[in-house]
Amino acid sequence: MLTRLERHAARGPLLIVLEDAHWLDPTSRELFEQIVDRLQRLPVLLVVIFRPELPPPWIGFPHVTLLTLNRLPEAQVVALVDRIARGKALPAEVVDEILARTEGVPLFTEELTKAILEAGFLHDAGDRYVLAGPVPPLAIPATLHDSLMARLDRLAPVKMVAQIGACIGREFDHETLAAVVSLPEAELAAALDRLAAAELVFRRGFPPATTYVFKHALVRDAAYESLLKRQRQELHARIATAIETRLPQLAEMQPELVARHFGEAGLTEKAGPYWLRAGRLAAGRSANAEAIAHLRAGLEGVRALPPGEAHARLELSLELALGGPLLATRGFASSEAEAAYRRAQELSRKLRSETELFTALRGLGFVHHVRGHLRGAAELSDEALALAERNGDAAFLADASHLAGVLAFHLGKFQSTRDRLEGSMEADEYRGRYHSEIYGINMGVFCRAYIGHCDWHLGYPDRGLKIAHEALALARDVSHPFSIALALDYLAMLHQFRREPDAALRTAEEARDVCAEYRFDCYAAWSSLVRAWAIGESDRLDESLPAYGAALAAFRQTGAGLRLPHYLGQLAMLHRKAGNPAAGLRLIAEATAIADANHESWCSAELHRERGELLIDASEEAENEADTEFLTAIETAATQGAKLLELRARIARASLHASRGERMKARDILAPIYGWFSEGSETPDLVEARVLLDDLQ
Repeated sequence: MLTRLERHAARGPLLIVLEDAHWLDPTSRELFEQIVDRLQRLPVLLVVIFRPELPPPWIGFPHVTLLTLNRLPEAQVVALVDRIARGKALPAEVVDEILARTEGVPLFTEELTKAILEAGFLHDAGDRYVLAGPVPPLAIPATLHDSLMARLDRLAPVKMVAQIGACIGREFDHETLAAVVSLPEAELAAALDRLAAAELVFRRGFPPATTYVFKHALVRDAAYESLLKRQRQELHARIATAIETRLPQLAEMQPELVARHFGEAGLTEKAGPYWLRAGRLAAGRSANAEAIAHLRAGLEGVRALPPGEAHARLELSLELALGGPLLATRGFASSEAEAAYRRAQELSRKLRSETELFTALRGLGFVHHVRGHLRGAAELSDEALALAERNGDAAFLADASHLAGVLAFHLGKFQSTRDRLEGSMEADEYRGRYHSEIYGINMGVFCRAYIGHCDWHLGYPDRGLKIAHEALALARDVSHPFSIALALDYLAMLHQFRREPDAALRTAEEARDVCAEYRFDCYAAWSSLVRAWAIGESDRLDESLPAYGAALAAFRQTGAGLRLPHYLGQLAMLHRKAGNPAAGLRLIAEATAIADANHESWCSAELHRERGELLIDASEEAENEADTEFLTAIETAATQGAKLLELRARIARASLHASRGERMKARDILAPIYGWFSEGSETPDLVEARVLLDDLQ
């Protein structure tokens, strides 16, 4: 849609009119907000009409002007009355009554004038209207609602059609209406013609795809409220049943319609499965805001039902379906996602349903993992793995291996992680996109993205980059937005590991755009962190440091704690580049404390190395302490099998000893690890090592 808009605007200036923005559905709202942002550089005038209760977030843009539409002045009310009367003057006392009652409200003016003209107490005298006698008591409606009701009542033969249309919604199509109304086609067509001629509804399109829209929401409300509650419920039940039985394709494509009508009919038990289907469909196309709304509507209804196994199973399915969209939009560490999975865990244990219990445990594992609660995540992982082994289902085993693998990564067990993820990825091949529907992620993408990070740490930078690009290609191939955002963020971070700021910046900005479009808050913060680092690596520290601070605050706001030691370590490095080692040392102390508390050791070698670099910059007298930090970094990386982290720490230690004139010792520190590598010779770390060794030769 955005691409089409830009193509049209390239041909010439455009005018776009959007009415009633306060009724936008969540997905349309997302599109609209992006259009507002794009208009800053397009020749487009967008006119938006909305009620004051909508707090528009776009008002702060410099290219947006807010105009408040006040009530019409008397002269304009008179002009509007004259237009409705087609230039025929109304008696002065009638015009005065219209002015007094409508008080400048345009819709009321329009509807009251029409109600008076239809009431029969005015006589058409050719060029004007005259009173046929005294104005009957109560002939002029006192309120807009009364005016609308008077007009509907005078259309008694077709009022029922308007009422059924109102039950369908502000907009209704001919096919659905015909399936509910007990009228021959010719009579229905005549009734719709009368409603259109009275301008109570507007007709769009051509048969059989004709749709009708009530002139205003208040017109629809008047028709709807003219029905007794029992009548409304009966009509909603008829509408839902008609869509189910006579329009199955519509029910399949828009199950939320059936759900809403069953809900309004008071048939909550029938509405629940349709809300579930609607939520799953919306989540499948990454319309996460709509998915959450549908699923919560279903949960609200099912919780009002009396206790019972069937109702508990429906609630369980709704909670599990809700977890994925919440993970995507609120972040993996969100309390809302935790609440959904926690309730699902409780229900699945109560119902003794191992399949649903596994899914709930897996979802809770995501939450604890991303919060940095690795011990709690490990307990959930162990239970999920035991359940999968007991069940013997290959899909469960693959998924349990994935959770165990990503936990192992952050414990610094890179080879173990790779082995588990490779097995999970291979098992996932025959299951297609199964987990995209449950957790909102394509697991083939997720595994490849993580393996790329493993390979870099293990000393295979080229292999890691190749599989990371495979992850992104797969995500694009399945056209799954959250998986695309995930693959981009992991690739951007891999470029950060590889010390490639230009590539990291490009990838992080693309990731940030996807995250902004689909409101993936946690991943948006992640991409902003990598972007700020890349800007700093390009020596734009005045821009980088504030951006990094803002991104770090946004990341923490999501509740995430995973990788926080790494992010603090990168910020410490930026402060070192800015000539502020004291600030860097404080950040390293904070990062180390968090890593120790969470048992998150994957970046421990880098924290020790960075602390050593900061100590050297802070004081020449701290060289021995720095050397100890470098040695600890080397030993930590070697224990983890993290060859590139070991190389980086050895470069730092060798450089220190070379600066002291201990060239042979420096060469002995660096040469063995450099000789181990079989690929990545042109990556910055290996180039730096080679240059230093040549200098030491």
